[in-house]
Amino acid sequence: MLTGKEIARQVGLGRITIDPFSAEQVGPNSYDLRLGNKLANYVGVCVLDPKKPAPVEEYEISDAGHVLLPHKFYLAHTLEFVGSDHYVPVLHGRSSAARLGVSVHLSSDLGETGNVCQWTLEVVVPYPVRIYPGLRICQVTFEEVTGEITLYSGKYLGQKDPTPSRWHQDKELKDV
Repeated sequence: MLTGKEIARQVGLGRITIDPFSAEQVGPNSYDLRLGNKLANYVGVCVLDPKKPAPVEEYEISDAGHVLLPHKFYLAHTLEFVGSDHYVPVLHGRSSAARLGVSVHLSSDLGETGNVCQWTLEVVVPYPVRIYPGLRICQVTFEEVTGEITLYSGKYLGQKDPTPSRWHQDKELKDV
């Protein structure tokens, strides 16, 4: 795992992309990522089906914030575009957010080498919590890759804003 100073150095060398980058967000072993200004929810669906795209409603988070409610599932995004052709990014929640019950990813913490994007966050809370655009909500670490690197070229390449599931595009689902 790279140290925070090494993350900053690799950004300077162009081997890691964090845009926009701020030295104030560099931690000992990570980089804090901020919440973007959009949220999305799946709407009008009683059952989500991975074979079909689900309808999504997207809306902006105002400067006054937005209250996340329990028993709801939110898609959010990072303000920063993050990625690398040389390292594997891994997303983590921040302890300050976790201590208010804010979970920023249900199971998709591993990034892919070669994908520079705004990360989509899968956010759930056990209590109502107000969030604001620009809030430091998660952090990213970078791990070295051993072996030949194959750059990501999948369906989420370069994603921007909260991106709903594209599982329905997987070839094997057509055969199920």
